Amino acid sequence: MIIETETKIRLITEASEAMKAADLLILDLRGVSTFTDFFVLATVASRTQLRAILREIRRRLKEAGDIPVRCDGEDSDHWAVMDLGDIVIHVFDAETRVRYSLERLWGDARLVDTADFLTA
Repeated sequence: MIIETETKIRLITEASEAMKAADLLILDLRGVSTFTDFFVLATVASRTQLRAILREIRRRLKEAGDIPVRCDGEDSDHWAVMDLGDIVIHVFDAETRVRYSLERLWGDARLVDTADFLTA
């Protein structure tokens, strides 16, 4: 079963919020990138939190019927990337997020308010 991009973003946002991710940001890359439509960026305080967020995202997507996702860096202390095709999720520690500054690198992308994807 394939679920809509907006539904996936909502599930990712809710999972990240539930696991206390900081500085959650969604970049709309449609018209800017040829390889994905959205980036979701989140900051974590520890490797344990990084892994917990990835597990929670994976769990929620699976419950919704989405196909398994590709993930790189799950054992890293600094940065993991989860690729859903239409959405790429980056989970960083604070230092690594500042160093790579994807928000600046993809400055032409439109910022999306995460509140638009959180359920009341």
